[in-house]
Amino acid sequence: ATMSPKGDRIVYQALGKLYVRDVKSGKVKRLTKQSRHDEFYPSFSRDGKYITYTTWDDKKLGSVRIVKARGGKSKTISTEPGHYIEPRFSPDGKKVVFNRFTGGYLLSPEWSMEPGVYIADAKGKEMTRVLKSGNDVHFGKDNDRLYYTTYQSGSHGTKKKLMSVNLEGFDEREELLG
Repeated sequence: ATMSPKGDRIVYQALGKLYVRDVKSGKVKRLTKQSRHDEFYPSFSRDGKYITYTTWDDKKLGSVRIVKARGGKSKTISTEPGHYIEPRFSPDGKKVVFNRFTGGYLLSPEWSMEPGVYIADAKGKEMTRVLKSGNDVHFGKDNDRLYYTTYQSGSHGTKKKLMSVNLEGFDEREELLG
């Protein structure tokens, strides 16, 4: 579940569909009306006007989409099918950052090349890989850097660190050790 920037609405996923709940009244409304795929990982834009999320279909695979926060028809911004999670808007709402991972085992291995952190234009015109790996990727207060967590070397997966890079994946900085 994700709270809107004003704190008046919550968007969440239940049984593969997205719902928006008004905090004051408690009214719940389905975000989209489609039934062709499942919907996951919703996140508000910083102005609260849009929601980005990922989809999944066992045959067509997944996508990253944007929809108005009041609901309606969504727009696909990922440029190819894949396995996507955790989309988040840039502060100005012009870009969306997300993770792409590989399939296999229970998920289709198709479109599993080049996993990592990607940025897509919110208009759906371009999608580029920025990093080969990173978790909990997001923008800070500005549009020019991505922040993400990774494991500290030699910690055997027990200690994390906060890192940042510019939008091209360069100028890597260690921000905080955990």
